[in-house]
Amino acid sequence: MGLSAEDISTLSQLYSWAREYGPRIVKEFYDVQFSFPETRDFLQKVAQRKGITLEALRAQVERTQLQYFLDIFEEAKRGGNFGVPYFERRLRIGSIHNVLNLPMKWYIGSYAIYTELVIKYLQRAFRFKPGFREKAIKAIVKVFVYDMQSVFDAFFFDFLKDVGVDIDRIEEAKDPMKDLSDFYVELKKLVKDKMEERAREVEEVIRQLSEAMEKLSRGDFTISVEVRKGEYEDLYKNFNNMVLKLKEVLNKTFSSSSDLTDKAIVLTDIAYGMEKNLQRLHEQINAISTSAEEFSMIVQQNAGNILEAKNLVETMYSTFNESHKTLDALIAGMKDIYESVQKYSEVIRELSKSVERIGEITGTINSIAEQTSLLSLNAAIEAARAGEAGRGFAVVADEVRKLAERTSESAKDIIEIIEGIGESTSKAVDLVHKILESVQRGMEVSDKASDAISELAERIKEVEGRISALATAGEEESSTANQLTQSVMELSRLADEDKDRARELKNIANETMEKLKGLLEDMQKFQLDAFSIEKAKVAHNMWKLKLLKFVEGELEMDPSELVDHTQCYLGKWYYSMGKEHCGHLDSFRAIEPPHIELHRLAREIYELKKAGNEQEAAEKLLRVKEVASEIVSNLDRLKAECSRTD
Repeated sequence: MGLSAEDISTLSQLYSWAREYGPRIVKEFYDVQFSFPETRDFLQKVAQRKGITLEALRAQVERTQLQYFLDIFEEAKRGGNFGVPYFERRLRIGSIHNVLNLPMKWYIGSYAIYTELVIKYLQRAFRFKPGFREKAIKAIVKVFVYDMQSVFDAFFFDFLKDVGVDIDRIEEAKDPMKDLSDFYVELKKLVKDKMEERAREVEEVIRQLSEAMEKLSRGDFTISVEVRKGEYEDLYKNFNNMVLKLKEVLNKTFSSSSDLTDKAIVLTDIAYGMEKNLQRLHEQINAISTSAEEFSMIVQQNAGNILEAKNLVETMYSTFNESHKTLDALIAGMKDIYESVQKYSEVIRELSKSVERIGEITGTINSIAEQTSLLSLNAAIEAARAGEAGRGFAVVADEVRKLAERTSESAKDIIEIIEGIGESTSKAVDLVHKILESVQRGMEVSDKASDAISELAERIKEVEGRISALATAGEEESSTANQLTQSVMELSRLADEDKDRARELKNIANETMEKLKGLLEDMQKFQLDAFSIEKAKVAHNMWKLKLLKFVEGELEMDPSELVDHTQCYLGKWYYSMGKEHCGHLDSFRAIEPPHIELHRLAREIYELKKAGNEQEAAEKLLRVKEVASEIVSNLDRLKAECSRTD
């Protein structure tokens, strides 16, 4: 490089200049870089990876670039000789640029811009020192060249490391005083050997993967490649994972297709059954239609009879209402008599009380008369004793006695009269009581009769209401019967449409089954671990569907197709691979009995169909469906048990 002591001294003298003009040089340097679209886009992506703005990135790189620039002059100022430590620092800068994937052409090309800016500011600072300025430019350019060499070495070193070249195999490379250009011949041979080794490794990888891909192309998804440690370990693993994923997808596809086949067969059974049921429904609807017309006529007759009964009940109710009014008037008159007799009874009672009071008073008068008579007797005796002096008093006493006697006799006459009045009053009271009782009984009977008539009227009214409701219901029933007839006719039309739809559904189900059959036949070309049970189940379902179509008269079956239960696909699998892998499981052993019965029933159905016994063949087909469902259920249970075992 020719960096002399004089050059280092010159660089040391430029330390103050570098600190003053370095920031300006760096700023103008990045003004150019950021104005260039390609470099700006590159730096924008770097900022995005770092998660910062482009402005923040520029501030970072300007600080770093300034330190890089000042480091040249600091090395000279501290008496450095730009030796190994300085070179290693520059190598680290080159490695950083490699990590950022900065294109080498941009990095090398940027030194031309750097040089122009350095010359610009040297001329500005040392305008009148052309000799020093020229020495400064030469010294700085030498360092720039030195820096470019270190960056190139860092790039070349990282490249060799990335391609797997072990530089430590070259003894000279261990000398810190030498760079990569000192042993270019050895490096070229190492690179060549490494590339040939890589080619052999790639060739072997391609061979293994090619053989595996050839097996895959034949549908063998049971293969896998041996995973070898090293650079291509992930490739082997990824290939095996890809095969596993594809096998998983195919397994799921086959399993889904198998499940779809199960559902399609169920749908086909439903479609066939629906078509038959709708045919029978159509026949029943026709019968109902005839009955509905007869029912409508009867309902209309009943409606007329109910209307007559309603009119008769209304007349009865009117008559009972009039009778009830007359009875109410009678009851009201009896109540008036009852009240008058009660008042008469009260008057007699009051009279009786007055007579009793007079009797009491008369008794008192009689008592007073007796006492008065006794007193007058005593007075006469006393007057006699008095002699001539008491004669006048004796005359008075005698008059008083006579008056008392007459009073007593009058009192007795009054008592006799009162007693007579009392007896007559008692008889009158008794008679009034009897009249009241008779009137009361008459009122009670009238009330009961009124209640009975009211109740009967209510009952008649209730009957009238019910007959009215019945008449209304009869009218509604007549209307409903007419609607029923119309509905039955509409239902007959809809049944015809549904029968057509059921036939269309059956055709769609058959087409779906044919497409699924083709898909499953294509899928069976693949060799997959989980296919055996699914294949057996699909083959079994297809055979059952064929038997169904034979019974329905949609296709013919050859007697050779009614093979023994050991010769169908399910049987062949059962007594070979199935028995080998699953023979110890209860769900596996449960398949054989219904499978034997299925083939026996199929032969019987064939004979019945050929003999023209359609009904019995159809009845046995129902049993076939039950047995076939049992077999499918056991196969599903077996698949689940095998999955848990695996």
